[in-house]
Amino acid sequence: MNALDDSDDSDTFLGVISSPEINNIGTDPWKIPIAVNGTEVLFKVDTGADVSVILESEVKKLKVTMNVTKKVLTGPCKSQLNVCGSM
Repeated sequence: MNALDDSDDSDTFLGVISSPEINNIGTDPWKIPIAVNGTEVLFKVDTGADVSVILESEVKKLKVTMNVTKKVLTGPCKSQLNVCGSM
């Protein structure tokens, strides 16, 4: 897995963010659990994605140190999303 390249100043579009509270987990064949620091996190399989994101609540469970990032993520209508950092 490659790290996010912060040297690129271009914006990155983010299509969908989902969570177990929103989606019916276990019924979507495009989602798989991946162990991050020994904790399973559900990721959507998307080989064409520029970045992968997880909810801040999931980051807290992972007990990881977030790196400061200048990368801008945008959602629908080019609205800028709040980014906690990168890892």
